[in-house]
Amino acid sequence: MEYASDIDVYAVSVTTKPCFCKNTKCLKLYCECFAANTFCGDSCSCLDCKNLWSNVDERSKAMERVKEQNPKAFRAKVEGVKQGKGCHCKNSKCLKKYCECFQNNLPCDDAYCSCVMCENPVGARDHYVPAPGSGILPHKKHGPKPSKEVIAAMNGLVEYITSCGGSAAILTGFYVKAHHRVRGNKNTTDYYFMFPNPLGGSDIKFRSRPEVARYLGLKNTSPGLKTPPYETIPPLINDNVNNDSSIMRASQIGNRMHEKEKKRRQKIVAMEKREEKKASRVENQGESNSMQFMNDAFETFAPLSPTQVPPPQVPPPPAVYNLKLPVPTSSMASSVESDIFAPGAPPKENMRK
Repeated sequence: MEYASDIDVYAVSVTTKPCFCKNTKCLKLYCECFAANTFCGDSCSCLDCKNLWSNVDERSKAMERVKEQNPKAFRAKVEGVKQGKGCHCKNSKCLKKYCECFQNNLPCDDAYCSCVMCENPVGARDHYVPAPGSGILPHKKHGPKPSKEVIAAMNGLVEYITSCGGSAAILTGFYVKAHHRVRGNKNTTDYYFMFPNPLGGSDIKFRSRPEVARYLGLKNTSPGLKTPPYETIPPLINDNVNNDSSIMRASQIGNRMHEKEKKRRQKIVAMEKREEKKASRVENQGESNSMQFMNDAFETFAPLSPTQVPPPQVPPPPAVYNLKLPVPTSSMASSVESDIFAPGAPPKENMRK
């Protein structure tokens, strides 16, 4: 007990679920024991565990680092239960055992949870505020009352639609979704305007008031404030309310969505036809180019017709040279005789004429 003064006030000595950490040393929020502000026990199968009584100093430093990023970490949602991690369910509606809140019999809370389509029987959240004058009653069965900010966001939407020439009646079925998130040391809240999808599936999400006005076919002038996207959830509507105007409005919106889907499909078909025409043009151009190449090759290597055969080439006649020989004279004859009958020359009778 000598470390009792250094232990956080929310720490307990017994954990409700063993951990199986391998790489975090049980000093991250991934560890069930550390997230619940408890120490690892004999039932845990963790490796290289640092979440022990004998390592309180290092454990306290790790907790301080986590609290700097998320001040709400290690806080208990309900008095007597030490749970501060929250759930992030998307498809189970918080009705399965792997939902942390459902397993510990805790209500889901916007301050900790970011679940979608929550139906936690312990305490489902109230995510929407009906538009004033829409005829829909607020849901009062589960969850806390809507915050002032959510109500102000819905009232601002009503004022904006009224300024654009609409009325509060056309906002039947619209509700406000508030999403709380933590980035570093800053806590921010995003507000979305939602509408139930008449065709089923996820609800239609609007990030700003001008988007709602455009969807309703109203002319808007102000830009409005845009927020990042987030998962959609269906509204909680009182079954006792039977409003004919809401049904008519839902049918009108359904028809409008059907027309938009029809136009979208027509655009896709037109785009596919353009692509086919483009591909056919490219193919025809390739065939014409190949045929032109074959024709050029045939004309190059094909035998020539008789009309195209060139005449044979006749060699030119040999050149005739007109040589003028000198006329012999008596002096030339005497010189020849002197050469023939010179001393040492063969006798004349032995010479062949």
